[in-house]
Amino acid sequence: MSKTQDKIKKKFEKLTKEEKDELLNELGGVPGGAEKPKKVKKVRDPNKPKKAMTPYLFYTQDRRSAVVAQNPDMGPRDVMKQMGSEWRSMDATEKAPYEVKGETAKARQKIAMDAYKK
Repeated sequence: MSKTQDKIKKKFEKLTKEEKDELLNELGGVPGGAEKPKKVKKVRDPNKPKKAMTPYLFYTQDRRSAVVAQNPDMGPRDVMKQMGSEWRSMDATEKAPYEVKGETAKARQKIAMDAYKK
């Protein structure tokens, strides 16, 4: 920090809480009073089709119960880590059924989206 910034910081620290709040309000700061404008949440259309599941999601859906049964003391985060490492180590022939499911889901979602847009 520069000497000027140190001086300003020391002056600010000596102020009372009310004086700090008043100064922050003048400067547009948030603590103690000045309200930040709230973000407007986007409204999701309930009729809009959801995104298609990926091959990895189909794999985790099939595999999760077996991993949890083998390791009942494992937390959800660790289960996902293990399944992720298993997925990365799988070759293309092992992933093929999940890839087919993923392509089918993508095609189904595209049809649903086209119908939604009309």
